[in-house]
Amino acid sequence: MGKSVCKITKNVQIVLLIMFVYGSTFSQTSSTGIERLLNTKLRIASYNVFWGSVFPQDSGEPPLPGRHNAQDRTSNFVRIHNAVKPDIWALQEVLYSKIERETKTLQGHLDYFNKVTSENWNVAADEKGRMVFSRYPIKWKKEIALRMFTVLIDLPDSISREDLLLVNVHLHWKDPEQRAKEARMIANFLKDVIDGKNSDVPTNSLLMVCGDFNSRRDDLPYKIISSLNPTLNIEGDYSPMLKDQQPLQLKNHSPISSGSVMFDDGSTVVQGGTIDFMLFSGKSLKMTNNFMLNTLTLDQKTLDINKLECNDVALDPNQPLKGKVSFDHLPLIADFSNKK
Repeated sequence: MGKSVCKITKNVQIVLLIMFVYGSTFSQTSSTGIERLLNTKLRIASYNVFWGSVFPQDSGEPPLPGRHNAQDRTSNFVRIHNAVKPDIWALQEVLYSKIERETKTLQGHLDYFNKVTSENWNVAADEKGRMVFSRYPIKWKKEIALRMFTVLIDLPDSISREDLLLVNVHLHWKDPEQRAKEARMIANFLKDVIDGKNSDVPTNSLLMVCGDFNSRRDDLPYKIISSLNPTLNIEGDYSPMLKDQQPLQLKNHSPISSGSVMFDDGSTVVQGGTIDFMLFSGKSLKMTNNFMLNTLTLDQKTLDINKLECNDVALDPNQPLKGKVSFDHLPLIADFSNKK
């Protein structure tokens, strides 16, 4: 596939000019791009990859189209990984459908990922959609309930003396009452951890909930999880306990995490909603640089530097860049540094 050329709007060009002129006044913990800042101790990425379309069959053949006619996006994901270089991937919609589980296995995913990255990863999954790759040992794992999977990761002391408890979620896509029920289960689980009622997880663990919430910040599921208040109702007071850095798309600063880009007469317009989140709490680390990666709106220089293609996040990587190009979901990236 030949290299695509992305176009950016006049507004984005103005933003880039302002950043160039006034860049020296920006905080050193602000994002200047995809690269990790010098004080970054840990990078976590969360991504709904659309029906396993970024992993081949165990045989090495491309993934079958399966549900929703998902296209082969394996090479696109490899480029995204090489550009972002996270220490942990929290993925949704992996081993998600019957046809996918007939041609792929958890071990096959691990063997493939080790091969294409030339590294040795640790992996855990509920094999119903949620999967976690980690550079660091996974000490414990548990399926809290359907669509909610958690792992306890043993971080090196050079990063944190506290373990990381990561809850990888993909809340129900259709039923708001079911989403709220799932959110209450997550809040109850994390409250038990904090209160010392879970013997498998240290009470001082770093806490992260990330993934596809299928709901927005002003919806009840988000409020329940971020407040760790399982009894919260829609009219109740809302006090967040887990921090949300509210990442924006790199370069164009859009808050949208799921949707499409309209290519029209030399301009690009992002459409959709914000339904993917990364919520965090911890004593030893703080979230610093956060962003969403939308290759469809990146300028060509940024793409070239990071060896990305314009349509790497597109649902169909072979679709011409004109009219409506869907990306379904975007990778969310969070960097962590030591608290001072």
